[in-house]
Amino acid sequence: MTDDGTFKELHTAYTWIASLPHKLKIIVAGNHDYSLERGHSHFDPQSSALFTSDEARAKGIVYLDRTVQTVAYVTSPTGEKRPLTVYGNPMQPNFLTKSALDSFTYPPFPDPAAEKAWADAPTAADNAQVWVMHSPPRDHLDETNRSGFWGCDVQAAKIAAAKPRLVVFGHFHFS
Repeated sequence: MTDDGTFKELHTAYTWIASLPHKLKIIVAGNHDYSLERGHSHFDPQSSALFTSDEARAKGIVYLDRTVQTVAYVTSPTGEKRPLTVYGNPMQPNFLTKSALDSFTYPPFPDPAAEKAWADAPTAADNAQVWVMHSPPRDHLDETNRSGFWGCDVQAAKIAAAKPRLVVFGHFHFS
């Protein structure tokens, strides 16, 4: 959402997102949203509160950080109300060792940190129909113009096992 992860930038993003007419707005952070990651040297509780406050929820904003949440109930053709469950995870591999400042990153697979980043991902039994992530899984729209950059192997395996109906991600500016 930001270039430098400052409260000012996040407030601008929040104001824009909150103004959108959509009833529901699912948000995950990205590698530049430093002040949203707990434990990061630039973490700012005020930034986090922007997206998790009662006001944000009233405006339809759902901020997810390695969590599953029922965000709505959908009526089926037979009239049955079914939960719409979404999993959000901002984590991504960090292929640039010089960019240690980046937030929500881990060393790429086979480093154990890759497994840890996705340890809480839902399984097929959890029935999280939608997954929203900052970056791509391996071999899915993860081509870049930089050699050695790709999506996450562990993430791809977790998605394949869970079989969500929809997977949404971005980050790779060239795919």
